[in-house]
Amino acid sequence: MRVLTAFARWLLSWIGFGFRRLARTLLGPRRVDVVRLRLEGKLAEGDVSPTPFWWRWEKRIYLLSVLELFDRAGADPRVSAVLIEPSGLRAGWATLQTLRRAILRLKERGKKVVVYLEEGDNGLAYLASAADRVVMAPAGMLQLTGLRAEVLFLAGALERARVEPEFVRLGEYKSAVEPFTRTSLSPPARESLDAILDDLYGQLVTGLVEGRGLAPERVQALIDTGPHRAPEAKEAGLVDENLYEDQLPEYLATLLGRPGVEPPVVDAPTFLRYATALPPPGAQVPFPRVALIVAEGVIRTGRARPSQLGRGVFSSSFAEAVRHAADNDGLSAIILRVDSPGGSGLASDLLWREVRRAREKKPVIVSMGDVAASGGYYLSMPSDWILAEPATLTGSIGVIAGKFSLKGLYERIGLAKETLDRGARAGAHSDYRPFTPEEREKLEAEVRAYYDDFVGKAAEGRGLGIEEMEAVARGRVWTGQQALSHRLVDELGGIVEAIAVAKKRAGIPSAQPVSIEVLPRALPSFLAGLSWNPLRALPAALRDVVDLAETLGGFREGELLALLPFKIDIN
Repeated sequence: MRVLTAFARWLLSWIGFGFRRLARTLLGPRRVDVVRLRLEGKLAEGDVSPTPFWWRWEKRIYLLSVLELFDRAGADPRVSAVLIEPSGLRAGWATLQTLRRAILRLKERGKKVVVYLEEGDNGLAYLASAADRVVMAPAGMLQLTGLRAEVLFLAGALERARVEPEFVRLGEYKSAVEPFTRTSLSPPARESLDAILDDLYGQLVTGLVEGRGLAPERVQALIDTGPHRAPEAKEAGLVDENLYEDQLPEYLATLLGRPGVEPPVVDAPTFLRYATALPPPGAQVPFPRVALIVAEGVIRTGRARPSQLGRGVFSSSFAEAVRHAADNDGLSAIILRVDSPGGSGLASDLLWREVRRAREKKPVIVSMGDVAASGGYYLSMPSDWILAEPATLTGSIGVIAGKFSLKGLYERIGLAKETLDRGARAGAHSDYRPFTPEEREKLEAEVRAYYDDFVGKAAEGRGLGIEEMEAVARGRVWTGQQALSHRLVDELGGIVEAIAVAKKRAGIPSAQPVSIEVLPRALPSFLAGLSWNPLRALPAALRDVVDLAETLGGFREGELLALLPFKIDIN
């Protein structure tokens, strides 16, 4: 029966290839010289299938779809160039590094890459520097001004409102409670943020030096004198031409050595829809399958509602996906794509257990996105191999717990509570009084036990001694580049490199294509589909408060948190 099933799958796969090949021939574009990719809005993790790429209801572009586009364009002999137009792109530094490396691979395969900017910031300047040519609108502005980190402190406002923060933390760098208890950075928090900024700034300068052929001193001077109007950016060597969008076809024709003959330009969704390549000679058909399980967002206990899939990491739903992948004989390996600042300590430990069990059945590889810290690092620890981008924020091995005592606020606005307790500590998590000394001592013991367990499991997963792990733990956040030197990760790279590692670990030949099965499936969200999100109209400080309230409001009373220290927003 199993042989018949395998034969049926093989036959259906070849029939599918045939139909897609026929559709490409009859319905697709006959000539493809230039593929145009518009990058707008948030570049999200998630589904690899091409459908969401052009599904306008949910205006999200998936990183996997973009990487698939680059791979197919690189292999298609009809394609001479790829035109990339990032407009309002929202992507973290690690995601930009994944895209930048994909552009470099396209160039290695003989394709010209042109980036067209109406305007740009530090990240887009870094991304565009990998292209053959950078073109900017004549009235555009290149906001190349350097990096900054901003931290919003609420202690003064809480004091005025007579709100008492009652928190316990372990790890002097675990500064998630500092916005509530201080009005400025503590020395350890400042040390950690300074080190992160130094590393990311060095990566930005290096990228511009390598991509634009400028001296390091010249790049630093251009950053210090930014922003630059388009003509100034051209004169400085940061861009190559100042053109309007309607002038691009003529420019591309000249670049491709055919002046006066406009090249056929096909948009990315159309190209992906019809550019279905046949498997290479000798390839196994159907392709071996690899699961890619996406852990994106804050980690919480429980099961996700349908609308929440892809909007957070829920322990029951995620564990179910891991078990499905581990028990499915048709899946050769598991890749965990982690882009999470952490969250619930309990949920993180439950997921750690599921990942560890899955590893006993098949290879488990972790690919870290923009952030995989605290609980995001916790669930990554038991895997076979961890990859991070140089700019990934990771580590943050520490824990916090506590509450806000709101009695003073209630009294100030004319509210009162009357509580009836049975048990000496029944009101320990009440917001109407602070902790008693005995309750605080108990909480400190719980936090210490969780922290010791976290460090011990991290040491076991990374093959380090407890003292070695303790030295790089203490709640400190590292960039991926720093984490590699401290053995918190195994390799620098993104999803493409993670797939290569998974194939090697699963015994799949490197030249053999694989089919990626993404879990869990994300459903469309009405708010994500809006071209304008009302929260974006709020001032940055108020948005931070709303984000913070939304994050903390999702946890249970007394829950231990393995959460990234405050919101690290580097731009």
